[in-house]
Amino acid sequence: MEEIANACLYKVSMQFQRRVDEEVKKTKLQASGTLAPGDDGFDLREQAQVLALAGASSIKVALSESFMMRPRHSVSSVIGIGRRMQRWTQVENCSLCAARERC
Repeated sequence: MEEIANACLYKVSMQFQRRVDEEVKKTKLQASGTLAPGDDGFDLREQAQVLALAGASSIKVALSESFMMRPRHSVSSVIGIGRRMQRWTQVENCSLCAARERC
């Protein structure tokens, strides 16, 4: 069940990226690749700021003391929007992750 839940989270994340790309195409700007707190170079402690900016409390998403989201199978991410944004794929992002062997 855990593997199914994680696969669903990745699918939702990829759909979110595609949706952002569709909206950004309507402008002269570009979307970056997706980053999430806990990714290489993005401290997990930043999760609190990401959730605060997203208004997560309004949908009852909270953090544990170890910065993990509750409910358990929740996902957060950050996508930059601007000019000449650096772009990477989820596969590239995962290839750099220290947890890639157990994810």
